[in-house]
Amino acid sequence: LEQLYRAFTVMKGEPYHHE
Repeated sequence: LEQLYRAFTVMKGEPYHHE
């Protein structure tokens, strides 16, 4: 799930951050 979240944030143009 983390790689999907990473890909999603990159797609939105935001830095990867895990809350």
